[in-house]
Amino acid sequence: MHFFQNLDNAWQWVKGLSTGGSTNTLAALKLALADPQCHAIYLLTDGRPDQVLVQVLALYFLLLVANFIAVFIIGIVTIVL
Repeated sequence: MHFFQNLDNAWQWVKGLSTGGSTNTLAALKLALADPQCHAIYLLTDGRPDQVLVQVLALYFLLLVANFIAVFIIGIVTIVL
């Protein structure tokens, strides 16, 4: 029962998300890292990070290696014709 309640809570949270004008990947990873209960990150993105890619990758590897946090990156491509 708890699984379905958590799944519904997650779905409601995702439905409440909104988009902005940039892809601040570094801030998203830092926000997740600030949560001591974080065990995995699902990063949904529609574009390339606004920051220097080396900085984003360095934090990504720090999360993965030093903190044992799994990071799953899901890219969403939208094509408007």
